[in-house]
Amino acid sequence: REACIQAIALSARADPDAWASLAAAVPAQESSLPSSLGRIAMDAGAEPEVRSAALAALLELLEALDRHSASVESIFDDEASGELLAHSAAVVASLLAELPSDGATDAWAEVIDGEDEAKGEVE
Repeated sequence: REACIQAIALSARADPDAWASLAAAVPAQESSLPSSLGRIAMDAGAEPEVRSAALAALLELLEALDRHSASVESIFDDEASGELLAHSAAVVASLLAELPSDGATDAWAEVIDGEDEAKGEVE
């Protein structure tokens, strides 16, 4: 699954014009590629590598649409780019919301530091 998603990202990077129409698909449509990639990236039950690949592919599609729109007289309007950007931002926000708070990270680091110090005293 990860390899297939990475192939999408690499293909979109290599030939943005070919992927622009898929990137411009309305993310709200459940069957659209951006929507599918967003769901995979936000799936807490998926493997981290798969989630990361899905996010990378989604961002590559965003870049493909942007580069395509800038390079030619695009048939895609700013609304499509705006929707994809908003969808991508929502996916990133969802992923960031899963991260532990600064306080929890500090507490974790203190525990790890304490364990390292205890190991040093024993040796």
